[in-house]
Amino acid sequence: MIETSRINRSSSRISLSFVLVLALLFAREVPSNAQEADKFKLDFKFESKSSADSTRKDYYELTYASDTFEELTQPRSYDKTFYSSVNDMNLALKWTFGGTHYFDIKETLHYQGYRPEDYDSYSLDSYKYKYLDHLVDVTYGVALGDADVLQFDYFNNVYRIPIDNVWDYLSNLGKARFNHQINQDTSLGMEGTYEERNYPNDASQDYQEGALVVDFSRFLPERIRYTPISNALRGEKSSFEKFPTGTTQRKAMDYYTTWTRKPGEDEPEAKYLSKVTRGDMYLTLQADLRTRKRTSLDNGYFQPTGNFKLAWDVLDNVKATFEDALYKRKNQKESDTYFLFDHASNRATLTITYQEDPRFTYYYTFSDEFYQYATHKEYDYRIDSVIFEIYYKYGRSAASLYLNEAFTRYGSPRTFYPDSNQFQAIFGYDYPITKTFLLHLKDEWDDYDYKEFQDLIYSSYTRNTWRVALEKVLSASQGLEIGYQSKREWHKTFVSNDEIEKSLFFNWLSHF
Repeated sequence: MIETSRINRSSSRISLSFVLVLALLFAREVPSNAQEADKFKLDFKFESKSSADSTRKDYYELTYASDTFEELTQPRSYDKTFYSSVNDMNLALKWTFGGTHYFDIKETLHYQGYRPEDYDSYSLDSYKYKYLDHLVDVTYGVALGDADVLQFDYFNNVYRIPIDNVWDYLSNLGKARFNHQINQDTSLGMEGTYEERNYPNDASQDYQEGALVVDFSRFLPERIRYTPISNALRGEKSSFEKFPTGTTQRKAMDYYTTWTRKPGEDEPEAKYLSKVTRGDMYLTLQADLRTRKRTSLDNGYFQPTGNFKLAWDVLDNVKATFEDALYKRKNQKESDTYFLFDHASNRATLTITYQEDPRFTYYYTFSDEFYQYATHKEYDYRIDSVIFEIYYKYGRSAASLYLNEAFTRYGSPRTFYPDSNQFQAIFGYDYPITKTFLLHLKDEWDDYDYKEFQDLIYSSYTRNTWRVALEKVLSASQGLEIGYQSKREWHKTFVSNDEIEKSLFFNWLSHF
């Protein structure tokens, strides 16, 4: 395990060093001419949080009596100081050359390190364990005339989570995409991908997957109805303002002077009232055919998928988006051991965006998702959810509210996956006390109710976690934060799962 960890660290370092060396080489080759210099671009963003976290945790430990094997619960507690570092990096090197060619290297890295680790310790930002997610994307593209673009991508993704390393994987994916602009408002795309993914600690999950994707996009511009204004009413706004009788008729003045020219109208004096009868619409249709081969299981599946998306500007401040994805999976052979069963799934989502004024934005999302199995009807289930979000931004103040109500229902009573109701509420607020002192508040409320069956794993509970912190801005890129967090989780039936966790933390914040 130590050797594997060293190899992973070395691979990440080599990849990062390779990208940085390329950046320096490209930077040295950038011409001094301003017009030529615009062809090369370097984007870099890095955020880091180093923390010391003193935590008090009270919980119960499950044991068994040696003679009767009866379940026993013993109260436990600990006081620990956690040291951690959470880092996010985004690096993009973009180079355009020859007028029609471009070459990009993009790297994203998330590394979270904790010492010691506690898989069950929860905070509003993360759980307290280590993990690494590193993605490199190398892109080459060429324009084939004015309407066609051909692009090739190579993705390398490394994911490591030592505390539960069965999910560790290494992925290599190649993609080729062709885009054709049919006309100003219509485009057609074709894409082929091939991926090999290896799980070093669970070879049964290894697979090879190929996919062919065809998508069609169409922009339908708004429709406008033009109503001509009679000669007697064709006037400028100033003509109404000159007469007292006109200035009092505000509605009439606005109505008859808010005129426009009709496209293609030859008469220079012709004036029209315009009314939008249908806002802009964006339509996307996608067909996805993919096949996956499980390399060590001698099994796999074929899965056709259809995707439909429609975005519509209903009003100036209202936008509706509807998405629907339907797929059907057919395995080479079904397997109870690895839970490989033929099934179909459909997910439909409707999102309405409403912006009352520049400070407030509202999102209403309704979704319905179901899974239907061909031979194992007992595994059928459906998830319905309603999400309401509010975002507020004014000056340096910001606030958000997220509400989610989800209902999960199975086709028949199940021992391991019972029906459930879920309610989640998250509130966040940032307020600048002064130019250099910021107040951060965050509160999360979770309520899970398992309807028919409960055990130590699926136990109905309520959890409330709140966090308050004060940040001192030291410079444009550095800051200090001190705060307190409290988590309480209480279970309705299996009280042995109850937890209380209190933390006092100190953070050093960096962002470049």
